[in-house]
Amino acid sequence: MPNRERYLKYRDKIREESRIFYWKNREKELERQRQWREQNLELKRQIMKESARRRRAEHPEITRAIQRKARENATPEQRVNRLAKIAAWHKAHRDEMLVRNRERWKRIDREKERIRNRNRQAWKKQAIGKYSLADIEALYEKQNGRCAACDHIFPETGKHRFEIDHIIPLKPRGATVPRGTNWPENLQLLCRKCNRSKSNRLPEEWHS
Repeated sequence: MPNRERYLKYRDKIREESRIFYWKNREKELERQRQWREQNLELKRQIMKESARRRRAEHPEITRAIQRKARENATPEQRVNRLAKIAAWHKAHRDEMLVRNRERWKRIDREKERIRNRNRQAWKKQAIGKYSLADIEALYEKQNGRCAACDHIFPETGKHRFEIDHIIPLKPRGATVPRGTNWPENLQLLCRKCNRSKSNRLPEEWHS
């Protein structure tokens, strides 16, 4: 029987025997492990890195909990040392990080990044809700690629071919006017001219 099949069949028994053997020979086992670490330092580091990388990919919530607990229980000296190590690493890998960031920005969809920034701005204004690129594409199809105000046909390309507007502004003029939400139902697509003209006014104020 192959070792793997045998282990799976007798896993509980093998684990119990290993546990008993370890506690009977604990000092010898600890000394053996220490010697192995000293003789295989680079291999040990590589194994730990691979294990951490696999844990982060498979169980990100566990990784975040471990990191949060470590930060909360750290002493002032440990915090200072941690920040110093981070600063030294960034200084040593500055050129590498610059190249990596340039490549990352090339891969990022500009439209998604723009929507992410808009959602972040709305959150800072304490508005509820958010929308995605799929919501904007659905809205574009609903408006047949035309401005919701002047019926202007949006160009096919260009950074400002259309702009996303909140029908009820997130921060309307006047303290008594209720704020709009950041949900897709409160959005419309306007051309640049109409969006600048509307600003943060309500629809009835703009068209009057």
